[in-house]
Amino acid sequence: MAEAYKQQLAKELKNKDLLEIKTVHQTLDGRTVMFEFDEESDGTRKLFSFAGPWLDSLKNGYVLFIDELHDNLHPKRVRFLIELFHNPETNPNNAQLVFTPMRPPTSVRKCFVVTRSSFAKKMKDRPLN
Repeated sequence: MAEAYKQQLAKELKNKDLLEIKTVHQTLDGRTVMFEFDEESDGTRKLFSFAGPWLDSLKNGYVLFIDELHDNLHPKRVRFLIELFHNPETNPNNAQLVFTPMRPPTSVRKCFVVTRSSFAKKMKDRPLN
């Protein structure tokens, strides 16, 4: 992060209430263990970072663009997130999701409806069709 941006952010956040994020996990023997947010996996942190834009898009009918959606996320989580856009109950305002998967897992491909999705392959030294 650029130093100027850090200083601007620190200035804007001065005297503001900040939240400390912790997560709770249950062990195999039923005990609970608390984690600091920075101790979480890349996938959990990425999922958390998506929450605001994802919910905002669904609520307001926006178009959400995500580069490499599947990166660091479990295929079941990716499928769940995509299906939120396909479900009229969670997407009452017809929000749209545009994302790039490098290699979409089979479980992700299964949740696509042909009329709603397109796959394109970029060839080296050739335009994308």
